[in-house]
Amino acid sequence: MPSSGGMIFHKAISTFLVETGTTSDQNVMITFKTFEGYTLKSDPVQKVTQENQVVIFYYVPKTAIYHIQHWYERPNGEFGLRYIDTFNTAAGQSVTTRGQEIPVDGFTLDTSIAGTVTDGTTNIQNVLSLKLYYTRNTHQVSYQYEGDVPTGAPAVPDVANHKYQAQVTVAENPNVTGYIFIGWTAATENGTAVTTTGGKFVMPDANVVLKGSFTAAEQNYFVQIITEIFYIHVCGSAAQILAILCGFSRLFCKIFS
Repeated sequence: MPSSGGMIFHKAISTFLVETGTTSDQNVMITFKTFEGYTLKSDPVQKVTQENQVVIFYYVPKTAIYHIQHWYERPNGEFGLRYIDTFNTAAGQSVTTRGQEIPVDGFTLDTSIAGTVTDGTTNIQNVLSLKLYYTRNTHQVSYQYEGDVPTGAPAVPDVANHKYQAQVTVAENPNVTGYIFIGWTAATENGTAVTTTGGKFVMPDANVVLKGSFTAAEQNYFVQIITEIFYIHVCGSAAQILAILCGFSRLFCKIFS
């Protein structure tokens, strides 16, 4: 240092380490010191001169890194990582996932899942990983008959549980002699229509009700008309036969009146 002396300050937060000394050299290069848990923020080497006899090195605490991982259940029951939040903080800090949840429609946070880590203490040497798991919501699929239900109609299928976005196969149409089943129409309990394609639909984030109804089938009759002059055979539906009979009645009346 110059003969007049000089001072070196190593400043880390509110802690100061002061070194003094003297030298006859006009220029002296000073190198920083290392402190556990701190990182140098100023130049690592500074020069002391006759005009500038004070050198200050600035340090800040080393920051620890921690992650919050968000895992969401896949349709096959396994979990996949969807989001990672990264944070920096001082070492030795207690951190938690509280308030850091990421809500997604159709999923619910479940801290009972094995592997969940909701809190921990940061460490400079190691990255802390906190983990949250979200399961798919489960809803019910039920069936109902509407209108008049004919005798002999089978009971509707049992209520079944399905997870959000699962592929659900619609039950087959019931078969009742003398009736036609209109088909199952799917909708959520609040009335939102659910599209069915190829006898399947994607489970929404709500209960689904499938409704269907019966209508009487049109039946054919065989009628044989015999008179003293001729006879005919008539086949067709009840409405068709009635029309034919009315026609023949008018003809018979015209001929024999």
